[in-house]
Amino acid sequence: MLAMYRRNIATYLRRNQFSRLAIITVMFNPVRYQTRYQRYRQFAYHMARSGVNLFTIECIFESATRYGLPPQRFEVTQPNNPQHFQVIAPSIIWMKENLINIVVQQLPPHIDRIAWIDADVEFERLDWPQLTMAALDRYPIVQMFKVAFMTGAGGKREVLKRKYSVGYAIRHGKAIEANYPYGHVHPGLAWAMHRSTFSAIGGLMDFCIVGSDDLHFAFALLGRIRETYPSNIHQDYAMLAKSWSDRVGAIAGYGGNVGYVDVNVYHRRSGSRNSRSHFGRWLILSHYEFSPIKDLARDEQSGVIYLTNKRRFDLDFGARRIEAIQRGVVNYFLSRDEDNRRMIMMRQMAGMGRYGNAALVVPPQHQPAYPYPSMRRPPQFAAPQRYYHGHFY
Repeated sequence: MLAMYRRNIATYLRRNQFSRLAIITVMFNPVRYQTRYQRYRQFAYHMARSGVNLFTIECIFESATRYGLPPQRFEVTQPNNPQHFQVIAPSIIWMKENLINIVVQQLPPHIDRIAWIDADVEFERLDWPQLTMAALDRYPIVQMFKVAFMTGAGGKREVLKRKYSVGYAIRHGKAIEANYPYGHVHPGLAWAMHRSTFSAIGGLMDFCIVGSDDLHFAFALLGRIRETYPSNIHQDYAMLAKSWSDRVGAIAGYGGNVGYVDVNVYHRRSGSRNSRSHFGRWLILSHYEFSPIKDLARDEQSGVIYLTNKRRFDLDFGARRIEAIQRGVVNYFLSRDEDNRRMIMMRQMAGMGRYGNAALVVPPQHQPAYPYPSMRRPPQFAAPQRYYHGHFY
C-alpha cells in the first residue's frame, strides 16, 4: 500500500513539474487497422508512466462507407475528457499535421512548450520528459531522441535498423540525406518546440494530403525543402512549401537552433516498409496536378481541411478530378496493409503447401496506390528466320 502511495505521489509531482509541457498525439484510421488502436493504448500507458499530460485528437471520416471503407466511430477518445479532441472530416486524406495545428490552438494558455509524438513510439527511459525540458532550455526546437531502433514483429528483441535523429546529425555534423526511408537519419517520430516558436512559423505545413510532412519539416529547418518533393509537383505546392520553409529555416537558424534529446526510442512500425509507397504516393499529386490553393478548403469553425474544386472553368471535369484524387488517396491507405494481412495469408499458404485442404482467409485485393492501373508488358514475338546467300539468319 505504501509503495502504491509513493508511486502515485511521484507521478503527481512529475505531472506538476511538466504542467507547462503538452504531449500531442494523433489518431486517424480510415481503414480501421486494429494495430493502430493497439499501438495507441500502449503509447497512452507509456505516457501515463512518464507522468506527462497527453492530449489526443481523433479524427473520423464521414465519407468512409462511400469508398468501401468500414463505418467510422471514435475508438480511443471520449467527448467528456478535457484532454481529448474529436473531429469529423469530410475528406479522407492525410490529417496528422492539420490535427496537430488544431490541438495547439486549443491548449490552455499556461502551456508554453509542446511536443508531437507518433503513437507507435516508446522511449528507452522514463526520464525523457526531464531531458526534453532541459533540451528546450538550450534550443527552441528539438527532436526528442538520439537513435531510433526500428523494430519488427518481435518488438524490442527484433531491431531491424537504427537511425539517427536529424537533430543529432545536425549537432554532430553527420550527413543528412533526403532519400527517406533509405537514409541513415529519421526526420520524424517525436519533435518538441516552444509554443511561441510554433506560432512564429505558422504551425506545421498541413496540405500534404498523402503525408511526407515529417521530411518537409526536417529539411525546412535546414533550408533544403526543395529536396523533399519531386520536380513535377504543381507549382502552387512548391510555392507554398518554399514560403513556409523560408520562415521555418530563418527561425531555426538553418539548423543552428535545432537540438536533440539524449535518449533513444523504439519505433514499432505497422506493416512493411515497402507498403508505405514513399515514392509512389507522389504520383497521385503529380498525375492529377493537385494544387493546395485550388483543391483544398478549410472549415472556418473547426480548422479541418478537405478536398474541394475551386476551378470554375469546368465544374464537371473538376468534380471528377477531385473524386479521382480522393480515390487515389483511399487506395494509398488501403495499400499500407498495416495489419499485415497479406503476410499472414502468405504464411498460411507456405505452411499448407500448394494443395492444402485448410480454408484460407484471403484479404480483399485493392488497387495499387497509383493514379493509373499497372501496365502489362506487351508480348514479344521472335522474328522468323530469313534465307540470304545460302544461310539462315
